[in-house]
Amino acid sequence: LILTDDGKLYSYSNNSNMTGVGETSDFTEIKFDGATVEQIDTLDGLSLAVLSNGEVYGWGYNTNGILGDGYDLGGIYPTPVKLNLSNVRTMSLGNGFAIFATYAGEVYGIGKNGYGQLGTGDNVGASTFVRCEELEK
Repeated sequence: LILTDDGKLYSYSNNSNMTGVGETSDFTEIKFDGATVEQIDTLDGLSLAVLSNGEVYGWGYNTNGILGDGYDLGGIYPTPVKLNLSNVRTMSLGNGFAIFATYAGEVYGIGKNGYGQLGTGDNVGASTFVRCEELEK
């Protein structure tokens, strides 16, 4: 993935499940209606993008359920799908989990939590976005 200074996102891969645009033989722009890309992260076959309008999109392998409600655990999403989370300012994709911070200062997490990385005060994984109040402190 290549993110340009003007918020355009380009992808190239020989694995059509991970490109965000299906099969490609050259760098191809991943377009989002009316928004530019502010941040990208990719790990273990899953990519996430935070847009200028606060929306988050993901594509690739949903091995740990990071895409959230409505997307099959273990499913493959070769083009971007919108996550059920808005007003996102920044995010971090970890080993099997993701953390999102909103413009309002709230923090949400999803995925593995075996070591308490979601900041929920326990070690129970989440397949829906959970508020991580411990990480807001």
